Amino acid sequence: MKIHHLLFALTLALVMPISSAFAQKTDSIDVPVKRLMIHLDTHLSTLDKTLRYGSYGLGFDSFLGKHVYLGADMSNQIEALRNNGIHSNYRTTLLGLECGYQWQSKDKSLDDLRFVFSLPLNRNEYRYFLYELGYYSTGNQAFGDFTLGGGIRFFDSRNKNYKDKLGVFLTLGYTIAFDFPKYFINKHKK
Repeated sequence: MKIHHLLFALTLALVMPISSAFAQKTDSIDVPVKRLMIHLDTHLSTLDKTLRYGSYGLGFDSFLGKHVYLGADMSNQIEALRNNGIHSNYRTTLLGLECGYQWQSKDKSLDDLRFVFSLPLNRNEYRYFLYELGYYSTGNQAFGDFTLGGGIRFFDSRNKNYKDKLGVFLTLGYTIAFDFPKYFINKHKK
């Protein structure tokens, strides 16, 4: 088992029960309260000629109330980097924590603003911390629906040979949201 698989499992084991312990049942007329959200995303970079990347990832989130959620994110990213006229290609596995705020728009789609902080697990020459802020819109989902979005990514370089990078991304994904099974909610009630 690779170290990034172990770290991912430990993060899920810690974040999901802690965040779900604070979840509250709230009444809503329009939006049914969901407790868990899983999202599959693909990101494509735009506008930056020195760093091109494409990534795919999986995120697990748990709602802390009606709108706020916290979770873990793991993605694989392929980077094409140009630094001082030298072209390099890297494949990087990222493990991150994410938090977000979700609301229902007038057209009944679910929109959310999400912040992600990620660490690369690989030992590439180009090392960085990744900060991502994105806006995502998911169709009127009963269980799952497609997600469109975009945002900005800041690559905070940890290597003095590489400069910090700011990039814009577009994303396409699929989001599934559901409640806890009644078994988990009523298990300890007597």
